[in-house]
Amino acid sequence: MIAMIEGRGAYSRLKYESGVHRVQRVPETEAGGRIHTSTVTVAVMPEAEEVDVQIQPDDLRIDVFRSPAPAGRASTPPTPRCGSRTFRRDSSSSARTRSPS
Repeated sequence: MIAMIEGRGAYSRLKYESGVHRVQRVPETEAGGRIHTSTVTVAVMPEAEEVDVQIQPDDLRIDVFRSPAPAGRASTPPTPRCGSRTFRRDSSSSARTRSPS
């Protein structure tokens, strides 16, 4: 379930509610009145302002990792198993951001 709560001070009042909560309920179909317990994860986040971000290709580092095979078995040729993309902040060119007008 996703809910948006608006109003003055809503985030400041709810920000500490993030985390795992225990939920207890008695279902209508439970004849013995036993309590069912489960958990729910709550994430409280402020709504972010929209911005345009442009990342130059020179600002990216793309790594591809190779593995011989699953479970350590050797095979030829090695095949890509996973990869990652990293934004390099120390790059000479920088990402340009523009605030909404």
